[in-house]
Amino acid sequence: KMAKSKAHLRSMDGACGDVFVKGMLEHYVQRPDVLEELTLARFATEYSYFNFTRNKTNPPADAHVLKDKSGYVRKLSNDTRKILRFRGYRFLSDPDNFHRENLMLFVPWRNEERDLLHTSECLKGDYVRNAERIKIERPIFVS
Repeated sequence: KMAKSKAHLRSMDGACGDVFVKGMLEHYVQRPDVLEELTLARFATEYSYFNFTRNKTNPPADAHVLKDKSGYVRKLSNDTRKILRFRGYRFLSDPDNFHRENLMLFVPWRNEERDLLHTSECLKGDYVRNAERIKIERPIFVS
């Protein structure tokens, strides 16, 4: 996580504990319904986030406004893609995090608490239920 700028922090109420800039995960959970089936891996590599400025409040025609109205995302051109970096847990050494990481990156979700933070058995079951989708999505990002 990245802290907000010093100027922004000075302008905030002293009691406010919101000192971090929203990142990719926060933008992903606020994606519009039209992008509901988009995985985090694709969102992170194929879309760019833009916030609304005082002078520019109308997004371009090809933009998707986030649900919380904090900004919008635009799909990158087909010849442009960002690099996806992630931990890469191994099944044999850490099966819970292996399942959670694969579900988080390669299966669409909306609420991390509800959809991803489960017990070992639930994670394994979710992984098995989504194995076909993960098998299709994962090779796109892992060599």
